[in-house]
Amino acid sequence: MKKTIILLLSLVVFFCMNSFSQDRQQPYLYLTNYTIPKQGNTIGHIRITTNDIKSVAVGGEHANAFKVNKDQELSVRRDKLKINTATFDIVLTVKTSTGEFSKTFRIVNDEFIRNKVIAHRGAWKNTG
Repeated sequence: MKKTIILLLSLVVFFCMNSFSQDRQQPYLYLTNYTIPKQGNTIGHIRITTNDIKSVAVGGEHANAFKVNKDQELSVRRDKLKINTATFDIVLTVKTSTGEFSKTFRIVNDEFIRNKVIAHRGAWKNTG
Protein backbone atom coordinates (compact mmCIF):
# COMPACT_ATOMS: atom_id res chain seq x y z
CA MET A 1 0.00 0.00 0.00
CA LYS A 2 2.79 2.40 0.92
CA LYS A 3 4.64 1.58 -2.29
CA THR A 4 1.65 2.49 -4.47
CA ILE A 5 1.12 5.77 -2.61
CA ILE A 6 4.80 6.67 -3.03
CA LEU A 7 4.64 5.73 -6.70
CA LEU A 8 1.53 7.83 -7.28
CA LEU A 9 3.02 10.81 -5.44
CA SER A 10 6.25 10.57 -7.42
CA LEU A 11 4.28 10.46 -10.69
CA VAL A 12 2.27 13.53 -9.68
CA VAL A 13 5.46 15.41 -8.77
CA PHE A 14 7.09 14.36 -12.05
CA PHE A 15 4.16 15.59 -14.18
CA CYS A 16 3.94 18.84 -12.22
CA MET A 17 7.65 19.54 -12.69
CA ASN A 18 7.42 18.66 -16.36
CA SER A 19 4.54 21.07 -16.95
CA PHE A 20 6.34 23.90 -15.14
CA SER A 21 9.48 23.43 -17.23
CA GLN A 22 7.49 23.60 -20.48
CA ASP A 23 6.04 26.97 -19.51
CA ARG A 24 9.52 28.46 -19.07
CA GLN A 25 10.98 27.38 -22.40
CA GLN A 26 12.19 30.19 -24.60
CA PRO A 27 10.95 30.46 -28.17
CA TYR A 28 13.14 28.72 -30.75
CA LEU A 29 14.58 30.95 -33.47
CA TYR A 30 15.42 29.36 -36.84
CA LEU A 31 15.89 29.98 -40.57
CA THR A 32 14.12 28.07 -43.33
CA ASN A 33 17.35 27.89 -45.38
CA TYR A 34 21.05 28.47 -44.70
CA THR A 35 22.53 28.68 -48.20
CA ILE A 36 23.17 31.63 -50.51
CA PRO A 37 21.51 30.77 -53.84
CA LYS A 38 23.40 31.02 -57.12
CA GLN A 39 20.52 33.00 -58.65
CA GLY A 40 18.34 35.35 -56.67
CA ASN A 41 19.01 37.04 -53.35
CA THR A 42 16.57 35.47 -50.89
CA ILE A 43 18.19 33.01 -48.49
CA GLY A 44 15.21 32.08 -46.33
CA HIS A 45 12.54 33.17 -43.87
CA ILE A 46 13.24 33.95 -40.23
CA ARG A 47 10.88 32.03 -37.98
CA ILE A 48 10.25 31.75 -34.26
CA THR A 49 8.07 29.19 -32.54
CA THR A 50 5.81 31.84 -30.99
CA ASN A 51 5.09 33.56 -34.37
CA ASP A 52 5.01 37.08 -32.96
CA ILE A 53 8.07 38.78 -34.47
CA LYS A 54 8.04 42.56 -33.99
CA SER A 55 11.43 43.36 -35.55
CA VAL A 56 14.65 41.68 -36.66
CA ALA A 57 18.20 43.06 -36.54
CA VAL A 58 21.23 41.54 -38.27
CA GLY A 59 24.56 41.69 -36.47
CA GLY A 60 27.92 40.00 -36.46
CA GLU A 61 31.05 40.15 -38.57
CA HIS A 62 29.28 39.83 -41.95
CA ALA A 63 26.11 41.77 -41.07
CA ASN A 64 26.54 44.40 -43.79
CA ALA A 65 26.22 41.73 -46.50
CA PHE A 66 22.72 40.70 -45.38
CA LYS A 67 19.37 42.41 -44.90
CA VAL A 68 15.90 41.54 -43.63
CA ASN A 69 12.70 42.81 -45.26
CA LYS A 70 9.30 43.43 -43.64
CA ASP A 71 8.20 39.82 -44.33
CA GLN A 72 11.16 38.53 -42.24
CA GLU A 73 13.01 37.25 -45.32
CA LEU A 74 16.80 37.16 -45.03
CA SER A 75 18.47 38.18 -48.27
CA VAL A 76 22.01 38.79 -49.44
CA ARG A 77 23.52 42.02 -50.73
CA ARG A 78 25.80 40.65 -53.43
CA ASP A 79 27.69 43.92 -53.87
CA LYS A 80 28.86 43.77 -50.21
CA LEU A 81 29.59 40.03 -50.16
CA LYS A 82 33.23 38.96 -49.80
CA ILE A 83 33.95 36.73 -52.77
CA ASN A 84 36.65 34.47 -51.26
CA THR A 85 34.68 33.65 -48.11
CA ALA A 86 32.94 30.26 -47.95
CA THR A 87 30.93 30.82 -44.74
CA PHE A 88 29.33 33.89 -43.22
CA ASP A 89 28.49 34.17 -39.52
CA ILE A 90 25.61 36.47 -38.61
CA VAL A 91 23.68 37.12 -35.42
CA LEU A 92 19.92 37.56 -35.73
CA THR A 93 18.27 39.47 -32.90
CA VAL A 94 14.48 39.14 -32.85
CA LYS A 95 12.22 41.34 -30.75
CA THR A 96 8.92 39.78 -29.74
CA SER A 97 6.16 40.66 -27.32
CA THR A 98 7.83 38.44 -24.70
CA GLY A 99 11.36 39.81 -25.09
CA GLU A 100 14.46 39.83 -27.24
CA PHE A 101 16.17 36.67 -28.52
CA SER A 102 19.48 36.29 -30.36
CA LYS A 103 21.03 33.39 -32.20
CA THR A 104 24.13 32.98 -34.34
CA PHE A 105 23.75 31.42 -37.79
CA ARG A 106 26.33 30.26 -40.33
CA ILE A 107 25.30 31.00 -43.91
CA VAL A 108 27.14 29.08 -46.64
CA ASN A 109 27.47 29.41 -50.40
CA ASP A 110 25.36 26.94 -52.34
CA GLU A 111 28.16 24.84 -53.83
CA PHE A 112 26.59 21.47 -53.21
CA ILE A 113 26.76 18.78 -55.89
CA ARG A 114 23.37 18.06 -57.39
CA ASN A 115 24.37 14.88 -59.21
CA LYS A 116 21.49 12.39 -59.29
CA VAL A 117 23.78 9.47 -60.13
CA ILE A 118 24.69 7.30 -57.18
CA ALA A 119 27.72 5.10 -57.72
CA HIS A 120 27.40 1.48 -56.71
CA ARG A 121 29.97 -0.53 -54.79
CA GLY A 122 31.66 -1.74 -57.96
CA ALA A 123 32.84 1.76 -58.77
CA TRP A 124 35.46 1.54 -56.00
CA LYS A 125 36.23 -2.16 -56.33
CA ASN A 126 39.41 -1.79 -58.39
CA THR A 127 40.71 1.38 -56.80
CA GLY A 128 43.79 1.42 -54.54
